[in-house]
Amino acid sequence: MYFIIGLIVFIIAVAVVLYFVGAGIALEWEEECAVIVETSADEVFEYVQDLQNWELWMAWNEGKQGKVLEFEYSNPSSGIGAYQEWRGSVLEGKLTITHRKDSKSKTLEYLHEIGRKFKLKGIIFVAITDIQHVQIAWRVSASAVAKDSIPLRYQSNLLRKYIAEGMEMSLANLKDLLEK
Repeated sequence: MYFIIGLIVFIIAVAVVLYFVGAGIALEWEEECAVIVETSADEVFEYVQDLQNWELWMAWNEGKQGKVLEFEYSNPSSGIGAYQEWRGSVLEGKLTITHRKDSKSKTLEYLHEIGRKFKLKGIIFVAITDIQHVQIAWRVSASAVAKDSIPLRYQSNLLRKYIAEGMEMSLANLKDLLEK
């Protein structure tokens, strides 16, 4: 009898701890990373603004059996309003270019909807560092669009870690492709 009461108290205590830890997880967050590439800013920007190139350098499309996502693109696949729709076994999403600035420093902004729960706003910034190098900086900010809940907060935290790791790997892939 004491064992059952102890077990019930333990389960309630774990549930309370998980609830309060979950309540402290942010639904809105931001991640940022950057890489220096030995190429021209124009070459980087032309490559990055064409969404059909993204599946070549995005880390999220790599799996043990090869490509794990299916893609569809707008025509044209670059410029404001261009979009990429993707589907995987668990999630689907849509990435749409919302703004581009092509001057000495170049900026590409996009909105990325993941399922029906999250929206990511991304900015890829390309700046000349010296005659032969440019910096590619990438910032992603997230917000939940679904009704706030503790499970959603845990999902947000997992998504944040997944995005941060993927951004680093993706920029390394992009660097390798551009410097060939």
